[in-house]
Amino acid sequence: MNLLKTTLIIFSESLFSLRKKFGRFLGLFLLSIMFIVVFEVAYEPSPKDLVNFLPGLIWVTSILSSSIGILKIWDDEENESLLDFLKSSSLDRGGIVLGKSLWGAFLCFFITIATLLMTFFFFDYSLTIEQVVFLLIVIIFSSIAFGFLGGIFGALSLGLNFRNILLPLFLYPLAVPILMSSINITKDIIADGLLVGNWFYILFVYSFVQFLLVFGLGEKALDS
Repeated sequence: MNLLKTTLIIFSESLFSLRKKFGRFLGLFLLSIMFIVVFEVAYEPSPKDLVNFLPGLIWVTSILSSSIGILKIWDDEENESLLDFLKSSSLDRGGIVLGKSLWGAFLCFFITIATLLMTFFFFDYSLTIEQVVFLLIVIIFSSIAFGFLGGIFGALSLGLNFRNILLPLFLYPLAVPILMSSINITKDIIADGLLVGNWFYILFVYSFVQFLLVFGLGEKALDS
């Protein structure tokens, strides 16, 4: 019960603090739009090429934009000296990491949704209701995988010298399976309306592994 309560407290605190960090969130959204506009102007793919072009554009853009926010989910606690207060409080340390990981997944989810909407708007591409539902499922699993990955490694890197350099070096290579799976699943959804396949199983297992890592290493990560 203490784990769940702590998770909700940390997630709610991050959500309510969004008002103070709205400029950062808006900047990530504008960065996604900039990527989309640049690609549209530079390539101008034909309608036949959109099936191969859009999945890569959507996920590369959303992962790059989301990573900037996910890499900073622990920065406020570290910069404002709140980390020692959290460690010395009665809050469950595993719940603290889980709450931050959920916040990272939340950021990734909404940035990806915004990127998806803007991409289909700029390229004037429409989807069926079934395809929209399938894409939402993919976005949920991808957001959990990437958000929890950033949450656990962000906690493990707290207090390290050159943390802002080391964390991306660990995070980006480990995010490659998420990126590859999401691109290929999205391509199958857009082209054939298919969701379940080998790439979906990879994404599901990877998301589940990140979820287990946060539960298994969350408390120890904050003690490190």
